[in-house]
Amino acid sequence: MNTCPCGEKLHYADHDDEAVVRLMVLQFGPDVKMVSLATGRAWMVPRHYVALHGIKERELPALAAQHEWMETAR
Repeated sequence: MNTCPCGEKLHYADHDDEAVVRLMVLQFGPDVKMVSLATGRAWMVPRHYVALHGIKERELPALAAQHEWMETAR
């Protein structure tokens, strides 16, 4: 993957950070389950998006809808 899920080219400021996330993607897969405690819902969120943009829990449901992340069992 050479593009961020936000649509831009991967935009890491630090090559070491990018290397760590790429290794995590190889070891654990491209997505990580994130749960909204407020709603009890969970989504599979791209690791690169989390690393590059961060996610506040309160923003997770709106971001999931905007990016059409797959909802999953909590």
